[in-house]
Amino acid sequence: MGLTSAVISISNLYNSKLRQTDNFLVDSGASLTVVPENIWKKLKIKPESEVFIHLANGKVLKRKTGFAKVKYLEKEVPTQVILGESDDSKLLGVLTLEEMGLILNPLKRTLEQNEIRM
Repeated sequence: MGLTSAVISISNLYNSKLRQTDNFLVDSGASLTVVPENIWKKLKIKPESEVFIHLANGKVLKRKTGFAKVKYLEKEVPTQVILGESDDSKLLGVLTLEEMGLILNPLKRTLEQNEIRM
């Protein structure tokens, strides 16, 4: 297996002119998308709440969350994001993928259309 990344666009939920496009690592083990501090501050994303994040190494971090629009190709959704610190990685999380109707194919290392079920 290898790493999969995707070029996504993040924008302020209330002002789509505040937008940045960047390469994010697709992380099927991350629930929420992580937006590093330099990006979310530039986009003026407001903190709404806090969450505790459990890392693979057992460490627990506390981070603020907010809401942003995330766009990949023609799909754009409003989603909750983790407002990362300056050294946090840019991660595209599984909940954002599901909201877009996408799934990571780990064998091809691609994002593909997924069935939406009720």
